[in-house]
Amino acid sequence: MNDPRAINALTALIRTVELGVDARKSLTCSQITAIATWRTRSEGATAATCRAEAAVAVELESG
Repeated sequence: MNDPRAINALTALIRTVELGVDARKSLTCSQITAIATWRTRSEGATAATCRAEAAVAVELESG
């Protein structure tokens, strides 16, 4: 990961919303990739923000 701030922000969001991801430690690359692939749905702003942050982190990693 190139942007630790994005990872920290995503980790904080995942820790506040129960989405089935173990975020007791820093998120791994595979966890971030999995979160980024979740499909868009009608959901609250917090969950949508978690997904958007994951997508950004994956783009930074691959880019």
